[in-house]
Amino acid sequence: MTIEEKKVFLARHLKATEAGEFVTIDALFQAYKKELGRSYTRDAFYQLLKHHGWRNIMPRPEHPRKADAQTIVASKNKISIQEEKKAL
Repeated sequence: MTIEEKKVFLARHLKATEAGEFVTIDALFQAYKKELGRSYTRDAFYQLLKHHGWRNIMPRPEHPRKADAQTIVASKNKISIQEEKKAL
């Protein structure tokens, strides 16, 4: 596949994302292999995406400033004490 053909392939899938579709790397990889008509390594496909400015966006596993477990438990205790005072 030439560079221009690769750009057209990625642009076609970019239009799908702009239309609101959710595109996964696996779906892109399978479509690319199907269009090539032969096997292709996943590492080479990731290099192709990187070369064309695509990147993998993933959510963080947790907030970077997440409080430690002890602080969370103490906070829960304060909330329950405040609720008991309001009930009286």
